Amino acid sequence: MLEYLEDIIGSSRLKPLIDKLGHQVEQLNDHRNQREGRLKIAETEMNKLKPEYEAGVAWIQRKNDMTRDIHKIRQATIYQCNVKTKRDQGGLQNLEEELTLLEDDIKNYKVLNKG
Repeated sequence: MLEYLEDIIGSSRLKPLIDKLGHQVEQLNDHRNQREGRLKIAETEMNKLKPEYEAGVAWIQRKNDMTRDIHKIRQATIYQCNVKTKRDQGGLQNLEEELTLLEDDIKNYKVLNKG
């Protein structure tokens, strides 16, 4: 190719520059081939680990689902307890009012019976 360029250009002044650039291209190709080789090795290792990775992800998803379900159950239990507590507090308040009325009746009865 260099000879062809010499024939076209008519000068060999570009030959050293072309040789230098050709050498750089070879170095870059070697570097690219090395990286490509490392990439292939990394891909094979990644593919070997993929089933374990997927199993781990599936386990984590199951664990998250289970934890979420447990929390839903706990929240439902807390809600039911709160509802029951409010209902019981209302009943307690009614009983306290009845007790107050009965105590007043007892006081009135004692006052009437003393006199």
